Amino acid sequence: MTKIYSPLKRYFFSLFFTLVLSLISYIIFNNVIAIAISAASIIFTIIQIQAIYAMRNSCERIKKSFNFFILSLVGMIITLIITILSVFKQNIQLALVSVIIMFVFACFSIVADFQFIWGLDELIVKNGYNYPQGKIKWIFWFSIINALISGSLVNTGAIVQALIIGTVCSVCSLWLLYEYLQAVHDKENSVL
Repeated sequence: MTKIYSPLKRYFFSLFFTLVLSLISYIIFNNVIAIAISAASIIFTIIQIQAIYAMRNSCERIKKSFNFFILSLVGMIITLIITILSVFKQNIQLALVSVIIMFVFACFSIVADFQFIWGLDELIVKNGYNYPQGKIKWIFWFSIINALISGSLVNTGAIVQALIIGTVCSVCSLWLLYEYLQAVHDKENSVL
């Protein structure tokens, strides 16, 4: 059994701090803060990738997710650079290119999340975690629900409702991951 508690804990906290930064960006919005939060998000994504790298030998799906997370990180960096250029040059074309690139690399992120979460689900049986199989998959479904509903709400101008839905979905996902993390902790400590 590959021990995953320590890297999974880092992954959990990086998701938590990403949620906090996201909420701050909605509360206090200006270009400088948006760029700073994007840079911080890249740092937390690097922490997530490092954690997944540490868990990559636990199952094949987690190993596959690592490659897609790397592509997502590259996309985030490219998007950040283009966003910075579009803000300082006040160039709408660069801003549109940034949105297109962000969308393409968001697709890689979805595949990475899918592989990672389904990998965690496979580990429940493989490692004998006291956690219901299939429950962890709701993290992925909450992110899809969040994207679809929040995206629709933003398009209709319901920004506050989109923020509420996004926060609720993120908190639910964090709670599921926290419960899983506790099951991993309990199993790895019982083996000692």
